[in-house]
Amino acid sequence: MVKKQPKKRLLLWTATLLATMAIGLLAAKYFAAWMIADPLRAPPVVQIRAQGKLLTAQRLDNVIPDEDVGFVLPPNTDQWVQTLDFDFRRVTDEHGFINAAAWPDQVDIVFLGDSLAMAEGVGLENGFASRIDKDLTEQTVLNLAVPGAGLERQYRIFDKFAADLSPRLVVACIYISSDLSNDTHFLGWLEEPLDMNFNKYRLSYSRRNAREERGTLQWRVRHHILADWVLSVVEPVLWGRHEIMHRRVMPDGAELFFSRDAVKFSKRSFDGSEAELENLFASLDRLQGAVQKADADLVFMLLPGKEEIFAEDVVARRDSAAGMLKEELERRDIPYLDLYPLLQEAGRQYTPFFTRDAHMNDYGNKVVAEAFTHWFPL
Repeated sequence: MVKKQPKKRLLLWTATLLATMAIGLLAAKYFAAWMIADPLRAPPVVQIRAQGKLLTAQRLDNVIPDEDVGFVLPPNTDQWVQTLDFDFRRVTDEHGFINAAAWPDQVDIVFLGDSLAMAEGVGLENGFASRIDKDLTEQTVLNLAVPGAGLERQYRIFDKFAADLSPRLVVACIYISSDLSNDTHFLGWLEEPLDMNFNKYRLSYSRRNAREERGTLQWRVRHHILADWVLSVVEPVLWGRHEIMHRRVMPDGAELFFSRDAVKFSKRSFDGSEAELENLFASLDRLQGAVQKADADLVFMLLPGKEEIFAEDVVARRDSAAGMLKEELERRDIPYLDLYPLLQEAGRQYTPFFTRDAHMNDYGNKVVAEAFTHWFPL
């Protein structure tokens, strides 16, 4: 009987361990189901994805394909958009751009950019381009921003839609956290003979590139909501380049959620020889040439992502992507308005971005408009 005691003890410990594991797995399953049932319970990265899907789903197929510029939004749109972070009215002009009035025969200022310049989340009248139009009463302003427009698409949009309007000033709005990949997607679409419009191509880019890995056990674990939750707990308390902030409470009490990919991007060091930057500078050459041919002046507005200025302090870093772009603009003697320190400072009073969404809220658009108005004329 004494000799059998260790065996009984081993069986007891094994049974206890298996029961504990079963309870743990069951608890994890119900915890995951509890988070999935309500997006607002999920970790920040999941809520960011949900916000993005709600916003992009309403324009996935609702675009007009264009072989030169990828796509534009449908003309004369009047659409109510509802998401986790905001509800707003999206309005387009007769050409599919975010303008309230018909296009004049001649414009003074043309804004180029991606969705950060489109007044997403706040509506046309509260976007910084419309605010600038109201403030600069003697200037006619045309906003040619479209979703996902990096500098290459901006050049093509200007050349196709605005070069003949005799603009005096062309403002390229660069959101470099996104626009480097935007250009990668667009250039890839131009080269690949795939039968899909550019909007579908860019939104499915990551999924198609990970086609072989999708469905594997490793992929399933990495993309499980519990993995996202664990990362949201662990990564903020790591150190150095491994530290990734997932959320931050701002001085006014508002909360910002950060994209992991955007935080990683803000930590990257560049030397100017990267393929993304070489593509950016080549597109800059083309845009600069087209603007000069139209006898207009070119300036840049550098729009930061919230991760760059609130999860990462890159304002003074010359080896960031934004730092490399500023260095190139200075080398070319192209004026630019650096909104990184301005929006960072503005955040000490009120939060200039939405919680989950990457776009600027009403206050952020107001800060940008006032900064540009004070900066103009150069």
